[in-house]
Amino acid sequence: MRSMVPWLWLTLLNPTAFAAEDAYQLAQKAADVIGIGRSGTCSRCHATNSRQTLERWESATQRVNSCLNADNYPNARERLSCIVDSPVQDDWNPTPEQLGFYSAGLRTSPLKNDLVEVFGKERAGAILTRLATTAEMPLRSPKGVSPEDFAKVKTWFIWGMPYVEELLTPYDGPKTCTPGLAPELKNHLLRLETNGWHRRNQERGIIPFGCTPQGTQCFEQKRNGVDIFPDVKQFSDKSAWNPNPRFQLRKLYESYTSTDYWIRSSADGRFIAYGSSPSGIIDLQARLTGRDRVIRVNAYYDPSFFPDDSAFVFQGRGTGICQTSLLKNPATSRVTFGESACTSQQQAEIPLYQSVGASLDGSDYLAATGVFMSDPGDGSGPVLENSLAPRLTADPKAQLNLIRVEYDGTRWSTKPPQTFDTPWEIDWGLAPSNGMLVSRLEGRIDDKLQHIAYPLYEVKRTDASQPYQINKLGNLCIDGLKGNFSFDDRFFVTYGYIKPEHYRLLGYESPDDQAFQERLEAGAANIFLYDLWTEKLTLITQAGPQQYALFPHFRTDGWMYFVLYDAKEGRRYYLASDAAVRLKAEVPTR
Repeated sequence: MRSMVPWLWLTLLNPTAFAAEDAYQLAQKAADVIGIGRSGTCSRCHATNSRQTLERWESATQRVNSCLNADNYPNARERLSCIVDSPVQDDWNPTPEQLGFYSAGLRTSPLKNDLVEVFGKERAGAILTRLATTAEMPLRSPKGVSPEDFAKVKTWFIWGMPYVEELLTPYDGPKTCTPGLAPELKNHLLRLETNGWHRRNQERGIIPFGCTPQGTQCFEQKRNGVDIFPDVKQFSDKSAWNPNPRFQLRKLYESYTSTDYWIRSSADGRFIAYGSSPSGIIDLQARLTGRDRVIRVNAYYDPSFFPDDSAFVFQGRGTGICQTSLLKNPATSRVTFGESACTSQQQAEIPLYQSVGASLDGSDYLAATGVFMSDPGDGSGPVLENSLAPRLTADPKAQLNLIRVEYDGTRWSTKPPQTFDTPWEIDWGLAPSNGMLVSRLEGRIDDKLQHIAYPLYEVKRTDASQPYQINKLGNLCIDGLKGNFSFDDRFFVTYGYIKPEHYRLLGYESPDDQAFQERLEAGAANIFLYDLWTEKLTLITQAGPQQYALFPHFRTDGWMYFVLYDAKEGRRYYLASDAAVRLKAEVPTR
């Protein structure tokens, strides 16, 4: 086997130090720590029974190990530069993907010594403190991986993962998507049409940002006769982004600021939050007067807003939750989570990659979490390393956690999760109403783990004192990554990186079309909208080569927000589409 070669080669060089028994014991230790075919430190968040996951970590770990070799790079600054593949100047900010298993040994491996040598003890300590929340694994673990365990698992990766096939649980998961949606789904959508959060927010007087009080005209404001939020059709180099002329595609904001992972907006659409170091929240209202207002946030990723516009969530050293009213105060320039409107990042705990909702009867705020696949959204993440065969993360031990989030009028708190076994399902999305869930089902096709379907579930319970139940409603047999529901639960929006089979969906007659091949070779990502009422899929964007339309989501009235990252320019465009609004007007829910 390929994975046996490195350690067998070492055995031939030094039979005493590298006996086969040692390799087997090392493999068992690695399985215990990581959680391969069993529970372990890493299996709580990662699909550690996936060979693709392990091979990704193996490659990165071996690369870092080579960078740290003084024979290859005798200078500490050169070693750190090698790891991040760019010259190190005033800071060092690697991603977990770049570090591999070294992300579990930042404080015990030679990395710490190199940081001190390059930056000095005080500055190196500050960098390590920041990396504890952005790159160190396992996240938020008070103990982490011991130096002894780190050394053994690192060695197992460097040896080429001996006995990995014996450690992995044999595959017995899904292979095909069974299409079809249960009749209960239409009944749910009919109920939500008159009683969903889009109606509730309307009744509560929430006017979507940029719209007239009647909500019939949006983003048509001008300054000095020029559109503040122009349609992309006004720009010759961007008009092709919108493949359907009956939809509007408005440019809300643009920035060279780098972001980490997804973006989300407030229910009224005024605020757009993104992860970074530090993170930020864009106030679109400032643009009406020709200003920029970006509120800095002492957190790193995974922003979310509750559908009633009551509060927002960020992840960092813990989970921070603040009232949205804090953002509406013009004096707020930074959120530290020490404000009276906030619950500190140690008092409420929600795992990463959460999706949040609120019950229409007022009984519960919920967060849904589980195994996930990260996408940094900058062209360097595991998805983009090979867009034709993305590195997926599902395994047979995957679980869904539903976490009740409560507000007592002063502070937010979380209850112990209710857990469901959901083999091979990841990237959970919760409808704003708490009434539906969606996941991504992955399975082995042609001996590779691939996305198979989006399973849909109804979320129910008899009364507030009873646990939740989830009932399968069917599958969406469409491609994509993490998606989101509209505020009436009718529309599901997702995004996906270009693949050979996408040529028809993107409007090309042949996969050999030159324009399609240019996008396929360079990389691109697009937004897809699925109407659960009509059961039709609509293409929302037509991104060019090295352009990535990512992280779509809805605001209360059905407008969709997303970001389009142009890797050639290094610029991010925050865009809004009214596609769902127009599709619903053409075919009402009734």
